[in-house]
Order: sequence, then C-alpha cells, then structure tokens
Amino acid sequence: MSCSKYSCYALEFILLFPIPCSATTGVFVVTPDQIVAGIDRMANTPNPDGKLTISGAKKKIALLRGRFIVACVGIESLKVGPPPQTLVYDFSTWIKGIESQISDDSSVTTLVNIIERESTKTFRSEIPIEEMMKDGELQHIKALDKYLVHFEVAGFDHSVVWIIEISYELDWKNNVLVGPEREVKLPSDNITVAVYDCGRYDFIKTDQLTDPHSYAHKRIAILAPEEFRRISAFQPISRTEAIRLVRALITIEGEVEPREVGMGAAVVVLPISGTGTVMEYQTPPSVGKKGRKAN
Repeated sequence: MSCSKYSCYALEFILLFPIPCSATTGVFVVTPDQIVAGIDRMANTPNPDGKLTISGAKKKIALLRGRFIVACVGIESLKVGPPPQTLVYDFSTWIKGIESQISDDSSVTTLVNIIERESTKTFRSEIPIEEMMKDGELQHIKALDKYLVHFEVAGFDHSVVWIIEISYELDWKNNVLVGPEREVKLPSDNITVAVYDCGRYDFIKTDQLTDPHSYAHKRIAILAPEEFRRISAFQPISRTEAIRLVRALITIEGEVEPREVGMGAAVVVLPISGTGTVMEYQTPPSVGKKGRKAN
C-alpha cells in the first residue's frame, strides 16, 4: 500500500510508505508541530558464519544537535575477520562523526548529503561489503534479502517537516551493493498528520489495525485506544499521545515477531521550535486510557 495523496490518507487513516522487511521496527508520528520517532532496541549483528544473531540492546536512533533525527534500520554494527572479530562499524559511534560535521545553519538536505558521503566511505572503502557478499562473510538471509541498511532522516526546515530515506540495496544475484539511494517521504501534497512505519511492520499495517478480529486491533485497543481513535480521525495528537502510539505500535510488532523486533523502545521527540529530547523505555506501555481487555 502506498499513499501519496491526502485523500488516500483520509480513507485509510494511517500513511505507510512500504519498504522491505528488516529486523527492526521504526515508527514516526508527524503532526504540524512535532515529530515523534521511535525504534525498537534489539540489536542484530552478523556472526562469523554470516548470519544475524541477537546481540542485546543497541542504540539505533539519534538526536543530532537537538534538531535532527536519524534512525538506523538494518545493520547497526558489523564485525569482520576470524573470531574474535574486529568491530568496524557501530551506528552509535558512527553517527557522532556525522553530528560533528553539522553547523548551526545546516538543513535536512545538508545532513542527508553528509550521511550519503560518509556512508559511501564506510560501506565501500572501510568495509568491503561486496567482497563479504562474495566470500560468504555476509550471507543472503531473510533479514538481508534486499537491503543492508536504511537511514531515516527527519527534521524541520522553515517549519516544514522533512523525512528522507537513504538506502543501500544488496544485489545478491551479482554480489553488488547498490546505493546510496535517496527518497523524499515528506513533504508531500500538504500532508500534515501522518504515521510512517519503517523496517519490519508486518503486523501493524492498516488492514491489520482496522480489522476488529486481528491481534493488532485488539492490542491497540488496549495499549493506545484514544491515540488510535484520534489519529484515525486525522486529528493532531499531543506529545504524550504520540509517544504512547509509537511505543504501542512497536510493542505489537515485537510481540508477534520477538526474534526480529525487541521489546521497549528508544523515542525521540522533536518539536517545531526548541530542542528535541530522547527517552528510553525498557518495557511496553501500560494499558491506555479507556483501554479494555481483548476478547
């Protein structure tokens, strides 16, 4: 499902920009005066056999200079060589180098340019991804079926919401890394209220959330019923409501896909004016206002 018109959004309540599955779930809630973004905390790292293994909690989203959000969907860290392997890429460290290149007058597109330049160096020069594909250090598995990583970049420029995706695609047929590819998600056609899901969201799609018999619908009615109702009515929601909705959606996906998506979430709140904040939640949200038990 791809909706680019507000009329389509009005029919389906939730705006989804599909991208192929990855072992991470990210959710962005956008209103005219804020962006609230969250991502699960589970880290997946290729082991010496080239397969992904769960490696504990990891920082996969960052607030840069209090003005920009960058989320990492896909490979968050990478080790190479024989055991004990050497860590050559870690998102939480790598993104600090990106932040050091931002100035006070940097725009979202300026930040995207920096990320594209530095990630090209990382995945083509410092880490030989294509060689790793050829020799089996990086294997063709479900979580890496098409993409190595997405960087989701969000922020306000002159009071306009921007969300831009930078992706690296794995061409397994030819053992080639394709990218960086850039796609502007927002702004788009005067959309002012939206929910943008990225990574793995098999069980929090519109058809699942609106089906009264589905697990997702029953759980959202418990975890964030009022928030769900307001966003369904195309109404802006408060900071607290947006945080709860983000956490609830990540929780639902994690409950169904526990080996792919972690419990808890890191959430970044970015207001249209002022400085953003980062919060860590180790557990799912409690029962929401007007929450009720699922049948």
